[in-house]
Amino acid sequence: MIDPGLATPLELHVGENPGGFDFTTSAGHLHARRIRGKIINSVTGQPAGNASIVVVPRTGDFAVFASTAQSAGDGSFEIKGVTTGSYFLFAALYPAGSIGNLFVYSGIASARIPIEIGDRDLENLPVVVVPNFKIPVRLVFETSDPSAALRGVQLIRDTPIGFGLPQEMKSIAGGVGEIEGIGPGDYRIRRSGPGYIQSARLGSADVLKDGLHLDHQPEDFLEVVIAETTASVEGRVTDGTQAVSNAVVVLVPSLNLRQRSDLYYVAATDGNGQFQIQPRIVPGDYKVFAWKDMTHRCVLCSHTGRDRFVF
Repeated sequence: MIDPGLATPLELHVGENPGGFDFTTSAGHLHARRIRGKIINSVTGQPAGNASIVVVPRTGDFAVFASTAQSAGDGSFEIKGVTTGSYFLFAALYPAGSIGNLFVYSGIASARIPIEIGDRDLENLPVVVVPNFKIPVRLVFETSDPSAALRGVQLIRDTPIGFGLPQEMKSIAGGVGEIEGIGPGDYRIRRSGPGYIQSARLGSADVLKDGLHLDHQPEDFLEVVIAETTASVEGRVTDGTQAVSNAVVVLVPSLNLRQRSDLYYVAATDGNGQFQIQPRIVPGDYKVFAWKDMTHRCVLCSHTGRDRFVF
């Protein structure tokens, strides 16, 4: 196994085309360990078979290093090929007779536990799955757009699991609804319709700023204020002398908001180098980046639940 912690950072400056790299992997090899444990259903107190398990690093590229397993009929499971480091283990239990994909659906009961892998295998790990949560939500619409109330908000798994699909409110009648099937973990909130989230609080927690951290059924409402935005950005991309067509323009939020994937905006220039980002930009401070002659076009990948740029 390769240890990503031993990687050397590479700094690229504008206009540089570096080459001549030599890669040495002999110093980065790690011994692979295994994790053995048992899934327990907290409702029955009995071992749970057919549960989905995934182990992901608490930091780093979870899409590459995620390890998965399925529990046997007696609740036991084994995961091989895990290297030294800090991880989260996620487990999900599904309705009787069905097997689910934890990257997509948290099932009817789930768990998240932190684990440490050292210089030996991890044995006899108990993992207790609890019924998933129902999050009561109250929406306040401070907008003149009548269509704003037709859509709600979404909770999306924050890294490191990241793959979870958005779980929308099932009802927003009267501005009140529920988001069901939410397992223990960290989440981000985003708008699923016109307008933007001006504030979001669960009790005293600022969900918009710090995210939503769930380890038990919340008692408070998730209070969300939806406001209206008409901000837009227009401009022209040149190479210093001539207009650049088909350039990719990206609006990037300030450093303290880089984890907010909903605050990234993308546009492409026309034949005259002109671009326009339509009037839906959340108020705030941004930087504008532009690229031309890209080997691979810059796109947004939303299937992971966390939009990100891929080149």
